[in-house]
Amino acid sequence: MSYQCGECGHKFKKASTHGACPACASRQVRSLKVAESVAKEKPTKTKIEIFTMTVLWALLIYGVYDKYIAS
Repeated sequence: MSYQCGECGHKFKKASTHGACPACASRQVRSLKVAESVAKEKPTKTKIEIFTMTVLWALLIYGVYDKYIAS
């Protein structure tokens, strides 16, 4: 697991035994694994999800048109 210092930006592989950055001795150390999982993109929609969403929007628009505009 990789770590990065929040103060000086030093990246290191092993966590120190006292939990501080080996370069500047700062305690603002964070795991890079957590940062990578936050930065992941959301998966794209599948074709069935896009089709279902399109059909539902079309039904909603038709229902509003039929009830309020066409009457």
